Amino acid sequence: MAFGVNNAQSALSSQDDDGAYGRTRRRVFTITAATVLFVGLLYTALQPAVYQSSATVLMSAQTATDQQMLDADVQGVAIQRRTLTGSEITRSLSTRLQEDFSADVDPLELRRILDVIAVPETNLLELTARGSEPEILPPLVES
Repeated sequence: MAFGVNNAQSALSSQDDDGAYGRTRRRVFTITAATVLFVGLLYTALQPAVYQSSATVLMSAQTATDQQMLDADVQGVAIQRRTLTGSEITRSLSTRLQEDFSADVDPLELRRILDVIAVPETNLLELTARGSEPEILPPLVES
């Protein structure tokens, strides 16, 4: 019994099959990438504008004239941070914005807009206001 090699070619060669498969893959990839890009750009374009205003505030206790302040008062800064976002200050800030700038902002809304972050190992606080109304943010941070 002898085994022979079958030299007959199949109807489709492997080279033609790879070319059609490659074109289909490229087409699917291109359509998918274009769709994802379009949806991402559309989502980004439809986002509302968010404005930000910030200021850095130095919080420190008074020291004697001849005494130098060497260490950061972390506990004092944390207390001041809590105080700045407290209800008494946000109420008075709301009243001041209403009187001076005709901006009707609720004290609860002010707490949402304002953020106070302690700068590590310093006596500095970073006051940040974020919102969709750019005209009230700078006076809000300054007040």
